[in-house]
Amino acid sequence: MERPNVRIPPITGVAEAIHIFWEYPELSNRELEMLFGKRSPNTYSKLKKAAWGKMREMGSFVTNPTRVPTHCAYLAWGLDINDLEKRHARLQKLRAREEKGA
Repeated sequence: MERPNVRIPPITGVAEAIHIFWEYPELSNRELEMLFGKRSPNTYSKLKKAAWGKMREMGSFVTNPTRVPTHCAYLAWGLDINDLEKRHARLQKLRAREEKGA
């Protein structure tokens, strides 16, 4: 897969990225702010443009032209939901171990 011509900001957190993926079928600027933190509107536009490219490639569509499909967006931005879920599960195990040992 070709990387988009936009710098992908770091996500605010693994748990938040997983929650957004499963909670929102389409992403607006509000969800992008939750995922990446406060960014300029121009950054959100560039991220959406990359996601729209993936959307067209996959033959998907949106119900609102100001939103992007979550699945297409995560693929376009290189966010692998399976990997995020594995990392989150591992973090939970580590936290449980730390709490047990404390």
